[in-house]
Amino acid sequence: MAEKDIILMLIAVMIVGAVLNAQIKRVTKRLDIEETNPNLGYYSDFCNAIDEKILMLKELVQDAKILETSDMDGCLEALSNFSKELVFIQTMNTNNKDKDLWEEKLFGFLSKLDDFIMQNMQDAKAISDEMKSDLKNKFESLSS
Repeated sequence: MAEKDIILMLIAVMIVGAVLNAQIKRVTKRLDIEETNPNLGYYSDFCNAIDEKILMLKELVQDAKILETSDMDGCLEALSNFSKELVFIQTMNTNNKDKDLWEEKLFGFLSKLDDFIMQNMQDAKAISDEMKSDLKNKFESLSS
């Protein structure tokens, strides 16, 4: 009787082992697929949120909320160039699956935009802080 019990236990252990092995393979396969094809579509949506902020800055410039009102045309041109650069970043990286590259490009872009705000806008610190806070919240909502 003891031999039969041991044989039955060995068979049960082998069946459980086979089931666990199959489950582990399925989970690792799914993780590999997600790792090689991450969903980074939220970066494109984040670019749209940044573009909305650029439009807000254009409105502020048109309302003469800049340090040098004589340079209104230059500021509007610079903001248009920022918008074009953002579209370029978005277009060139749409099919890119490298999260680090997206973040590097967007961080560099946002740094330049922040420098522009600090150099040209009245109440630059408040505008910059508000924009950073809004974009941070937008990014967190998109990436979660």
